[in-house]
Amino acid sequence: MKWKSYIKPDAQPGQPPQTFNHHAALDRIRTVQAELDQAGPWPERLTEWLQENHPAALKAIRDTTKGIDAACLNQDTTELDRSLNEYRAAWLQGLNLWRDNEQHS
Repeated sequence: MKWKSYIKPDAQPGQPPQTFNHHAALDRIRTVQAELDQAGPWPERLTEWLQENHPAALKAIRDTTKGIDAACLNQDTTELDRSLNEYRAAWLQGLNLWRDNEQHS
């Protein structure tokens, strides 16, 4: 296998890289989106509100979205899983910021 040529001679044997399955990746994306849908209700203009009040939170969402895209383009299952976890956390953080603001208003 080609990946074995990248192993250092003194390295411990490990697992070969996972093969990327596009259907499984789409299923994982759909699952995360369904989890987020259930975490709602979601305000209609959340992204606009985040841009005005918490631009760093919106940037985190956008960065994780780019990470998901890059993982799919690079066919990297491990990176996709990490990016999806960060994506879920970023959106939930944005929703929590909005809810906290609503409670204090």
